Amino acid sequence: MMLHMNTKNKLLVVLICIGCILVIGVFRNHGTAVGDRASTSQSSILDRVLNNKAVRIGYAAYPPYVVKDLKTGALSGYYIDIANELADRMGVKIEWIETTWNTYISDLKTGKFDVLADPMYPSVPRLEQIDFSVSIGYFNGVAAVVKSGDRRFSKLEDLNKKGIIIAAPQSWTAEDYAKKYFPLATIKSYPGDSPALTLSTVLTDNADVALADGPSVQQYIEKNQDQAVKPLFLDNPTVLTGAGFGLPKGDYTWTNFINNSLDVMTTDSTLKNLAKKYHLYSYGVETKFVPQ
Repeated sequence: MMLHMNTKNKLLVVLICIGCILVIGVFRNHGTAVGDRASTSQSSILDRVLNNKAVRIGYAAYPPYVVKDLKTGALSGYYIDIANELADRMGVKIEWIETTWNTYISDLKTGKFDVLADPMYPSVPRLEQIDFSVSIGYFNGVAAVVKSGDRRFSKLEDLNKKGIIIAAPQSWTAEDYAKKYFPLATIKSYPGDSPALTLSTVLTDNADVALADGPSVQQYIEKNQDQAVKPLFLDNPTVLTGAGFGLPKGDYTWTNFINNSLDVMTTDSTLKNLAKKYHLYSYGVETKFVPQ
């Protein structure tokens, strides 16, 4: 009787072991399949760029960082040169894709291009949608233009008053700053791809003051010296803005590659020399715009 029971027990144990082996095999195969799918879905933009020997770079006009010749279509500028240098070192060609300051985030999210080569500053709403490279320059994010005889605004806080109309380029640091810190004033937004249009609203009496970044204000004043306008808040900037490339969300391999490459170009003084070429602020924490 005991022998019979032992035999039955042994048989039961064997069957249980076989069942366990089968179950483990099923899960192992399932896990491998899931892992394979995950590996495939997580392939980086870097892999495609290196395999195809081509990278898609988006841009929107933003002198002196991104300049497009209206006659020839040729691109130049600080960020354009950085992108060209990066592509040369990678041994790949660039497919330039034009975007706008109103659609660049949606274009980047939908995979229209791999990098946005424009001065992009991170904000919480933007970080929810796209990633950013390390900052490759710092500049005065909020400067202003007013009529020459206007003495109402000695500091930025003076703009926060009822009855004051402020013009600002859409999606720029200046617009975000105005909406946050000047709630009593009326903020009017203008297309972000034309800072000159925003700044000209003072002359046309559509605004008491027009905001943009320091370089844009400086250039506008230089090109309109015969007009009755003056700049404000160019020196000792209240808002120091760090800017870099815009990148697709979640591709950490690609983001790390771009960041490490920019670090290399910082170390070998490429970025500093390009900034000097375009008479910009020196790379790093210096913020003074040096006009030509």
